[in-house]
Amino acid sequence: MIKKIFYGIVLVFTSGLILLSCSTSQLVREEEDIIIAKVNQQEILLEDFQNKLQSQKYSSTSPEEDLKKKEEALDELIFDLALKQKAQKMDLSQDSIFQQEKEEYMKRVLLGIFFENEIDQEIEVTDQEIEQFYQDNPDQFYIVPDKAKVSRILIKTDCPIGSPDLPQEEKKALDRILMIRQRIINGEDFSKLARELSEDGWSSRRGGNIGYVPRGGIIPGFEDFIFSANLNELSQPIRSPDGWNLLIVHERTEGEKSELTEEAISKTREYLRKEKQNLKSMEYIERTKEETHFVFNEYALSTPDSLVSDNPWVLIVNQKDTTWYKWYRYVWHAYKIDLEDDSLLLEYKK
Repeated sequence: MIKKIFYGIVLVFTSGLILLSCSTSQLVREEEDIIIAKVNQQEILLEDFQNKLQSQKYSSTSPEEDLKKKEEALDELIFDLALKQKAQKMDLSQDSIFQQEKEEYMKRVLLGIFFENEIDQEIEVTDQEIEQFYQDNPDQFYIVPDKAKVSRILIKTDCPIGSPDLPQEEKKALDRILMIRQRIINGEDFSKLARELSEDGWSSRRGGNIGYVPRGGIIPGFEDFIFSANLNELSQPIRSPDGWNLLIVHERTEGEKSELTEEAISKTREYLRKEKQNLKSMEYIERTKEETHFVFNEYALSTPDSLVSDNPWVLIVNQKDTTWYKWYRYVWHAYKIDLEDDSLLLEYKK
């Protein structure tokens, strides 16, 4: 139907068809105000059409396919403009939902402008700060991390880590690993005992050898010992999710640190900029909260979503600005995802 309108009404002269059949390079003209179509006397310019093609990542394939893609692009421009004109003719001044949506949209726009002008523009990251971050955080700039060759003896237990009372099974596993440790101290061979007693089936067949492990790729308890102990030093019992362990480090190699390349500088600058943004935003929020009067609708905030009808107010700021439930619920759900907590107390909701 649009194509009938397109060909019968809105094309301006036959030049529109010529434009559609031109190649992309032919569409690039010095004049930016060439009119190629009208919808109820409102013009669609050649520049609009070119921008539409670029947004669709248009590329030339064949003359037939080119014409089809250009027709579709112009159809969309016409249809969007027709819908916009239709919407503008609607009287929404008394529509409460529209007015609330408009109000919330304006708040978001104003907040964005405020953030850019008052917070973002004042933030700078110096070269010295980037260099300091590079020196203080070497682990984040390794091409190849530190690694160590390690052997392990495991005695399994299904008890959860950190139980306040030591269950019988946990005590039994700990006693066994302590007994094995004492045997090694007394001179017995680690690899021989690993083959006989370790409950890690894969490494026990290799005398406890688990090969090379990288810094940053193992559980913290293991990593702390592996990258701080002396070579061939026997660990104290170390708890892991699957049980109690004894470790020995046979070799260690240092990682290869990358140079501070332009790409690394750019990423570090952006990271530090965001850190400063967050800090400055939180400081501003705390200052503003101290200067602002809040009134909360605690009934609406405490009521489950399924029982909240209509769109009640949830917050009034300084006795004039109102936040409505629909917008609050959107922010609240995002906040829950960030906290990884589905049940928030009233104070968190506020």
